[in-house]
Amino acid sequence: MTSLRKLKTAVGRTLLARTLHRALEDRLWDEMRAIGHEFGSPDFDRLMDEDCRNETLAKAAKVFGSKEAAQRWLYLPAVGLNRNRPIDLLKTLQGARVVSDYLGRLAYGVYS
Repeated sequence: MTSLRKLKTAVGRTLLARTLHRALEDRLWDEMRAIGHEFGSPDFDRLMDEDCRNETLAKAAKVFGSKEAAQRWLYLPAVGLNRNRPIDLLKTLQGARVVSDYLGRLAYGVYS
């Protein structure tokens, strides 16, 4: 067998092995059950709430210029939130959305 033929055979085997490995990996991923991402599952709702809160906290840090300033603001009563503390409103998804909307108004200079 020539060295070129040996090389072609080795390359062919390597490509076949990679293709089979990819096909097996794809099949395993397709068969894997999703955990916590089904609508209505407690994990899905909890993860959605957590994502909303995290986005709101990131927005606060952007509006106030630093994470520390945003954390201080969270514990102070806000006029535009009916004198409620933002940290108290973040306990619910609806409250987190209210805080996020308020931060959007603050970013554009609308304080009420």
